[in-house]
Amino acid sequence: EVSKAAAPVEVLRGLGLPEDEKTLLLRMARVRGYNGIASVYSISWFHPRANLAVDDDFSMPLYDLIRKKSSIDAELSREEIVATPALEEIASRLQYDPGLPILERRRSVEDAKGRKIEFNLNYYRGDRFTYSIQISRKSK
Repeated sequence: EVSKAAAPVEVLRGLGLPEDEKTLLLRMARVRGYNGIASVYSISWFHPRANLAVDDDFSMPLYDLIRKKSSIDAELSREEIVATPALEEIASRLQYDPGLPILERRRSVEDAKGRKIEFNLNYYRGDRFTYSIQISRKSK
């Protein structure tokens, strides 16, 4: 689903826009999964500088599209992941029971100059996703 919509304050903050911003922002929402089962519900909001439009070809890689439309390259992603119970709307999108655990990932994407491009909320079903991380410490 791609549309123009009024963004909640959390999104405006995530994109570095004034909290009283009245501009409609481009919003893209989609459900992804495998084996016919929904796994993640993703909502992306885009800063106006990304120059995206509702009728753009979102079947191409997203950051290629942004580069094509605005000459902006995504350079940095800042992410936060938290476990939370699935709210009714999110559970419905994920074909999941409300209250069951989900992982919520909040991500902001910036260009090389630190300018915000995208604010993204992702909701992962707890029974369809594993978050793994490897940390290594280099010896001197």
